[in-house]
Amino acid sequence: MKTKHFTNLQHRFETSQQQLITTDLEPILGECMGEMSLLRELISLFRLNALEFIGAARIHLDNTDFKALALAAHKIKAGLAMMRTDSLHAIVCLIEKECCGDQDPKHLQFLYDCFVDEFPSVETSIEVALAQLDQ
Repeated sequence: MKTKHFTNLQHRFETSQQQLITTDLEPILGECMGEMSLLRELISLFRLNALEFIGAARIHLDNTDFKALALAAHKIKAGLAMMRTDSLHAIVCLIEKECCGDQDPKHLQFLYDCFVDEFPSVETSIEVALAQLDQ
């Protein structure tokens, strides 16, 4: 089962490395009732929450605290889904599932590294999409 998830994640990661990640903020802006200031605030919170997750996950991995890692992953899932960052959301879902299942530290480290590698690309795509909305 883990191999199937690993293969799917590896394919997504390789695909994202080959293609520029694009983000459509129009639906989110619609949910913000057209308020750009609210959208900017959501993006700011998204960024802060992702950075908090990266820091917390690093600590929980070092301490092999799988329960706390699962909680950190669960906390960020809603924000990732709201921002429609599917690649990051998929990684976090796998982290949470692994924490509640096999608790393989090497696999969790790999998933964490995938998140850390993917985040800058997603962040850049959100910045580009926001700049396009500003025009």
